[in-house]
Amino acid sequence: MHQSSRTRNAFSRNGFSLVELMIVVVVLGVLAAIAIPLYLRFVQRSKTGEAEANLGKIASLAEQFYAKSGNQGTVATITPGAISLTARLPGTARTPGASCAGSPGVNGESVPRVAASVTGRTYQPAINEWACSVPAVGCTQDTAWAQLEFEISSPIRFLYCYASDTPASGSQYVLVVASGNQDGDGTWSRWERRGETLDGALHLGSVNVINDDE
Repeated sequence: MHQSSRTRNAFSRNGFSLVELMIVVVVLGVLAAIAIPLYLRFVQRSKTGEAEANLGKIASLAEQFYAKSGNQGTVATITPGAISLTARLPGTARTPGASCAGSPGVNGESVPRVAASVTGRTYQPAINEWACSVPAVGCTQDTAWAQLEFEISSPIRFLYCYASDTPASGSQYVLVVASGNQDGDGTWSRWERRGETLDGALHLGSVNVINDDE
């Protein structure tokens, strides 16, 4: 009987009181309330690297296209040596300068063409979707993406839109937009790069971001 009493006292000394347990629960709750939103924001921000990387790649391809298109004639005359050439930006009738407006930015060549395809989810581009004005296997209709030789074969989280303005004289302009709605709440983020031709070269600005965390 005496030994049993000592055992009970040992258990009581080694255990936790109800107050102590409540304090632990409160502390854990506070930590969770702070950590979970921070973690979710970190995960969401990590996914935006796709948009920034692809806008950089598209901008680089646009610069290369413009530099190599001196014999394809439109505006912005350049003169290497004694030979006058004209350079142009890629574009089609579906990528006029006023397109890519709105939220999300979209035009007839946007991929994906339905914004809901990347609303709170990833989207797998179809075969030849970047090269055709309508997604289809084996289609041959030219797009600005095809002119740029740009495509993404892996799943994407952003809607991509390209627009260019190539007037008969004066500067040309280009706009590339990536729109995202990763949490599906209806608020879209917008990542964009703008460029202008000047003195025979294409000059692109830095990435501008609106609602990066939606």
